[in-house]
Amino acid sequence: MARQVSQARQATKATHHRRRQNLPLSTADHPAPTPTLALARSLLGLGADPGIRDQRFDSTPLGWARYFGQEELVALLEPLTAPEEA
Repeated sequence: MARQVSQARQATKATHHRRRQNLPLSTADHPAPTPTLALARSLLGLGADPGIRDQRFDSTPLGWARYFGQEELVALLEPLTAPEEA
């Protein structure tokens, strides 16, 4: 869990850096699929926006979780994502 919290903190720092540089905030353009459930919980706990959309495909984390068939992640994100953001 400590490793995942560390990863979440690094991701938060990277997000702030990307905002300052006006870079996309989503990792959807990277080859890795959606994060693990524990990492997603950590990121959400640190204030990650579950409704954010990537610029390339205009999809939310919920949309990507559905695309990759990650049902537990879908169950976590559905209540946190507005219907029009899904």
